[in-house]
Amino acid sequence: MSARPRIVVLDDYEQAMRTHADWSAVDRLADVTVHHGKLRGEALLAAIAEADAIAVVRDRTPFKAELLAKLPKLRYLVYTGVRNTQLDAAAFAARGIPVSHTERDFGKDSTCEHTWALILAASRRMEAHMALVRAGRWRDGGPLAVILRGERLGL
Repeated sequence: MSARPRIVVLDDYEQAMRTHADWSAVDRLADVTVHHGKLRGEALLAAIAEADAIAVVRDRTPFKAELLAKLPKLRYLVYTGVRNTQLDAAAFAARGIPVSHTERDFGKDSTCEHTWALILAASRRMEAHMALVRAGRWRDGGPLAVILRGERLGL
């Protein structure tokens, strides 16, 4: 009987990979290790040297030919999003290692939504209000909320 495949997840800074999907089927078939911090150099190599498959959150970790040459067991790489500027596609193709990505990219939509959230928070002075709430002084006559009706916001 062969050993279970090893899957390594890199760059899960938000600690979201295990909570945004059901991994039970994968866990039954493979050993999965999730790394939440940024790994580089020897720490990165130690984390992925024995990996059969690697999942990368976006393009946070560069995968160039030099690194790929040190990963003889690697058989598959997947990344979140629809583009990855940190992969040496030719090196993966030369080794016959398939690379895939998630089907949808929420980057532009979520970036726009977050931008508007920040604009609204700034214009309504949310940070000053939250500081008062955290200090238990939310009724002490702090800065009044700005009414945005009739105002124009934009970039």
